[in-house]
Amino acid sequence: MLGAMRLRFRLPQPHRRFVARIIWALVILPVGASAQQVTRQVQSIDWDAAGKARDQDQNRFQTEIKRLRKVVGGQYDNTQLPVLLPKSVVRSLPRFVEQGTSYAATYAIGQDKLSILGSATALSAPESPLAKRQSAQGYVFEKSEDGADLSFSRYGATYTLRLSCHNPASARCTDPAFLTQVANDLVVVGGRGK
Repeated sequence: MLGAMRLRFRLPQPHRRFVARIIWALVILPVGASAQQVTRQVQSIDWDAAGKARDQDQNRFQTEIKRLRKVVGGQYDNTQLPVLLPKSVVRSLPRFVEQGTSYAATYAIGQDKLSILGSATALSAPESPLAKRQSAQGYVFEKSEDGADLSFSRYGATYTLRLSCHNPASARCTDPAFLTQVANDLVVVGGRGK
């Protein structure tokens, strides 16, 4: 009787994406890799380079950075990695959540949603095929069920620009041009070393 019963359930959207990424990560690991070889590592942040970029950005884009910092005040400065936000491509102000070694900034763009995820930790695995798919700027573009991701490393931290689209077939979600434009528009607005 139990064999004839079929269990059906649907995971909420964020959970489906998480499960899909876990399965994808397991599939791409080299055949000889074991679970012990995949580790989470705290990245070494280049605070000198991030500080120089912040100072240059403050001088060139003072009005835009003041507008961005007004949203959450000093919360940007609690994050243990450089906080990168777009200065002009996205005009709305973000919802910002900081979690020590990571942060998320979320923007509404019409019916679409842009999230900027930064992390001072990373999973490392031997011979990752992701390195082979990077663009000349070091960006990795991946389509997802409801949009696209653009991942990259800057100042030693890892960042993902995640675009969730009302219409996943739209050009903004299928072509890396928009997310690349956002990535090139990012400025350092905060962050601190330990």
